[in-house]
Amino acid sequence: MSIADKLTTIAENEQKVYDKGVTDGRQAEYDEFWSDAFSTLKDGYGGKHAFAGRCWNAKTFNPPPGTFIPYVCEGMFRESKIGDLAGIMERTGFTIKWSATSYFDCMFINATITHIPVIDLSSAIYVSQTFSSTAIKVIDGIIFPSVARNFKTTFSNATALEEISYIGGTIQGNITLSSCTKLNHDTIMRVINALYDYVAEGSTTTYTLTLGSTNLAKLTDEEKAIATQRGWTLA
Repeated sequence: MSIADKLTTIAENEQKVYDKGVTDGRQAEYDEFWSDAFSTLKDGYGGKHAFAGRCWNAKTFNPPPGTFIPYVCEGMFRESKIGDLAGIMERTGFTIKWSATSYFDCMFINATITHIPVIDLSSAIYVSQTFSSTAIKVIDGIIFPSVARNFKTTFSNATALEEISYIGGTIQGNITLSSCTKLNHDTIMRVINALYDYVAEGSTTTYTLTLGSTNLAKLTDEEKAIATQRGWTLA
């Protein structure tokens, strides 16, 4: 091969070598970042404010496959701008097991997240303003705890919420959904059908499901009776 041919070959491969170096460098940086992040998240308390802040969006929140099991989720996605959280988690294979989590206070407060995956509240103790966001439209599911909790502010300011696609467990304790005026009928009925039956238990305890006038107008008298016959007050 002549010198001219060699120079031509070098010129042709120079960009390929550069591109590979850039790609490898980016991958190494990505791996290092998320390795450090997962190292922090492995501490069960690492969920507190883990992805909070406006710097987290659909581009920056791109985790590798893995499972995170937090004990505290207080403010986990507070004010983040991730958008379709459920879709990103499905695409990346990143999962969060919330079944051992006790603290859910302000988890999505003021976040620009429209779609949330199934949230397991079965171990929840603190649920103040958990879904308090005007952006949330769909929650794939909520699993409620088997003991009474106060859900009066859990959905405060969730004015865009249209659907909770699945409800597991039973709802025990006062719950307020009056801010969620866009709830579809099926979701409201899922909530009603998940209400704990205090009458069947023989309990005289009375709890209140506060739907607000807009949501109550979506129900028939027969549908409302499902709640009242279980010992619930509708408001």
